Amino acid sequence: MDTKNLFLGVFVILTVLFASLTLGEYFQVSTLNAQLQSKSTQALTSTITITSTAQCPSNTACGTFTYTPRGQVQVDSVQAIIAFPLGSGQQDITFAVTLENTGNSPIHFPSYALSSSIATNSTVAREVCNCGLSVSEDVVLNHGQNFTLYDPSSGNGYFYALLKGGTVDVTFSFDWTPGIPANTPSSSTTVSAQFIFTPPAAA
Repeated sequence: MDTKNLFLGVFVILTVLFASLTLGEYFQVSTLNAQLQSKSTQALTSTITITSTAQCPSNTACGTFTYTPRGQVQVDSVQAIIAFPLGSGQQDITFAVTLENTGNSPIHFPSYALSSSIATNSTVAREVCNCGLSVSEDVVLNHGQNFTLYDPSSGNGYFYALLKGGTVDVTFSFDWTPGIPANTPSSSTTVSAQFIFTPPAAA
C-alpha cells in the first residue's frame, strides 16, 4: 500500500468514527429531551387529593377534594356549613373554599369569585330567593395569607337546600389574578369535592 492510499484509509476511518460519535450524542440528547418533556408533562397534569382528618366544626361537613395546582394558589380546605334559617328542620348549605397564596407576588380576586356546580338530581338543590343586597370587595392576598370564599355569597339570589342525607359531588371554580394592578391575565382553579351529609332532622 503506498503512502497516498494509507492516508486515504486513515481519513475514511476517522470520518466514520466522528460520524458515529456525533450520531450517538444526537440520540443521547434526543433521549434526554424526551425524558425532560415527560417529567414536565407529569408535573403539569399532577393532581392533589386531600382528605380531611381533623374534626369538623359543629354543623359543618368537611369534604374530600382533588385539584390540579395552578400557579401560586393552594387550596387548604373545602367545607359545607349547615344552617337552620327558619328555626325548623330545614337545612341550608353554604359552601366554603379556603385558598392560600404560596407565591412571592400578591394575588387578587373578588369576594364573590366562587362558583359551584351540582348535579340536578343531587340531594342538595339550588333554590331561588330574595336574599338581599349584594356586598362585595376586591380581596388582595400577599404571600402566606389565606381567604375563604363562600357560595352563595351575599345577594346572590339563591341558596342551597339539603333535601336528604347522602353523598354529594360538587365542582368549585374561581378566578384570580396575580399582581397589582391587574395587568396580567387571570387564572382559574377548579376543585372537585365530595361531601357526606346526614339526613335532615324531622321538622
